[in-house]
Amino acid sequence: MNPVCIIPAISKNNDLKDKNMLYLGNKPISFYTIDAVLESKIFDRENIFFISENTKYLELVKTKNINIIKINEELALENDLIITDFLKNFDDEQVFMLLEPNLPFRTEKDIINAYNLYLDGDCDSVVSYSCFNYNGNFLINLDKDNYINHRDEGNGFDLNKKLYYPNGAIHITTKSSYIKHGGFYSKNTKGYIMEETNSLSINSKTDFLKARGILDQMNIFNLPVYHAPHFKIYEENSNKCDSENIILGDSRMSDLKVEGFFNYGISGSTLDTCVKCMPKFLKNKVSKAIISIGINDLYFKFTPEEMIEKFKILYSGLQKQGAKIYTTPIVYTLFRYGVEDVELIKKVNDWIESYSRENNFTYIDLNKIMALGDYINHNLSFDGLHYTFKANKIIEETFFEITNN
Repeated sequence: MNPVCIIPAISKNNDLKDKNMLYLGNKPISFYTIDAVLESKIFDRENIFFISENTKYLELVKTKNINIIKINEELALENDLIITDFLKNFDDEQVFMLLEPNLPFRTEKDIINAYNLYLDGDCDSVVSYSCFNYNGNFLINLDKDNYINHRDEGNGFDLNKKLYYPNGAIHITTKSSYIKHGGFYSKNTKGYIMEETNSLSINSKTDFLKARGILDQMNIFNLPVYHAPHFKIYEENSNKCDSENIILGDSRMSDLKVEGFFNYGISGSTLDTCVKCMPKFLKNKVSKAIISIGINDLYFKFTPEEMIEKFKILYSGLQKQGAKIYTTPIVYTLFRYGVEDVELIKKVNDWIESYSRENNFTYIDLNKIMALGDYINHNLSFDGLHYTFKANKIIEETFFEITNN
């Protein structure tokens, strides 16, 4: 007997109207759940059921080619009524999975792993949980006047161990077990543990804004998607380039104006992207090249070793053109999440300096100008990463002086 999947999407919500169908990125929130179910390949399309009282929801979901069920508003009051009504025509041992549609980051792997836990375990049901990332000893109750009620001893669980809470993402059981226990929980229920991000449930405007932030980060780390516009910009810039002298960099360089140089600096650009775009900017003659790039590669989790290989390719391509090469270290940061590892920056910088000496490149130590020890001077950066107007002027003058000697 093949399992079935239920996705109940009720339109009424006091905190966030249409929380199940608001567009998150380029698709409705419910579609993330539907796509994860399809990608799991556990369920045949005819065994996936999207249930709602909202006609607009159902019309939109028709495009996913799964079953849709219109229910009345009385059933739509709570999930238990929906589930009980849905199961009435199935055999007692029918296995079903309930997936709430307002958890867009639950993945197909979560669905597969939870289902395998159910199949492999001697249990009545599987329910997904997330870790409670706070010290349970600080959990309290408040009385009606907001005075703290201290926790009684012997409450049945050890507060010194990790605590978990049901996140609502995945529920698996059989019809008979659901009816017998009045829901998904019994003394024989297993917990499937999910990552915190994957279990984000969108129930309020704050949740929705969090989800947008998470999705933005996911898109950033999807390098082909994130960097696709950069390839076009490199192409456009190569057609505009009116100088044999160029600057290769990221957002830290993008505002610089150095007389006699064309600036290829692009916000968000990586060394990796720059290397892939070499044919675009090397189709023009290059006599001098200032290279100051790399901080974004660290953000994207490229290792120093991977970066070093990319630098070698970039330097080699410029050397073949006979270009005079000017290098800089990666300027340090200050309190910037994702690029705060000083040791990684130092490792790359040590190599850049050494390789520059060995190959007679001109090494311009921007950290002597921009940094206080191993962090950027906060007077020369407005956000711990990018440079102030004053800093840009200092760098422009430094580049101009050195490249004209």
